[in-house]
Amino acid sequence: MRSTECLVRLVDAATLTEIDRSDNWFAIVPSPAEITRPATQDPVYFGGNKDMIRWDVAESQMVRFEFSENGDGNWIAVSAPVSSDAKEIAWTIPVVNSKTARVRMINIETNNVVAISTPFRVLAGRLDLTSPRVNDVLTIGKKTNVCWTHNNVTKFDLQFSADGGASWDGIENGIIALKACYDWTVPSVKTQKGLVRAIWNNDPDMEYDRTESFTIDGFLSVNDMNGDGFAFFPPVPNPFDDHTQIIFRLPFDERVTITVYNAAGVRVAQLASEKPFAAGLHTLTFDGSGLSDGMYFVHFNAGFVNLTRAVVRVK
Repeated sequence: MRSTECLVRLVDAATLTEIDRSDNWFAIVPSPAEITRPATQDPVYFGGNKDMIRWDVAESQMVRFEFSENGDGNWIAVSAPVSSDAKEIAWTIPVVNSKTARVRMINIETNNVVAISTPFRVLAGRLDLTSPRVNDVLTIGKKTNVCWTHNNVTKFDLQFSADGGASWDGIENGIIALKACYDWTVPSVKTQKGLVRAIWNNDPDMEYDRTESFTIDGFLSVNDMNGDGFAFFPPVPNPFDDHTQIIFRLPFDERVTITVYNAAGVRVAQLASEKPFAAGLHTLTFDGSGLSDGMYFVHFNAGFVNLTRAVVRVK
């Protein structure tokens, strides 16, 4: 929008009567320069990759571009001098992990900052998930490999979604990238919209990659269900090392209590206590890293429904 005859007025919301207005006209004109790429709305950029800086500018001038990891200092040159009429220039993205990176345009003659980008995200390395693959059909409770290729990534976190990415559950944190594959026990949930993603530092905004949709199928034992439509599935994995998933289904909204007891009947963990859950499938993670090896019993209560599952911890 461009205008040199702008006014602002104050109006009574009930009667629409004008109370006051600006004493003088003012102007609205386009910004003299704007960096349009990189920008906040862009996907994550990967350090070491080549990309383009793009901009719009009202006045022809010679400029250069600088980069800051945090957008607040330590600016480094990332381009040669270029005419602003070019509207774009190639650059190599610095190798950093950042959610607040910026680039800025500098007028070479005056050394003034002409424009600065909005914050954007950069990951220092790259990791691409190669399995599960699109249209794969995985079987509940069976082992499968989640595999990847990587460059300049040491560790990362894996997450699983059963609903096409609307919600995510942790699979494992701090996975060593050099292993190239992770031995995953497929959870007890049927879906045609399964996804696995890899993220940096447990930050969902810093996603390396995600698989395309795959299917999970298999037989759920009738013993997992009670006559009212409640389901309390066997923990996955079982036996487990430090963590196992506790999965249940509710036919309607209900308050749920889940308690873990050792073989002597002593309570060792409380996963939920009269906590409200919506109808549908839910997964909780039981952290048993502080417990000794042995058998434990996970008790599920929802209304008048009481179900128990045994789980074994083995280091």
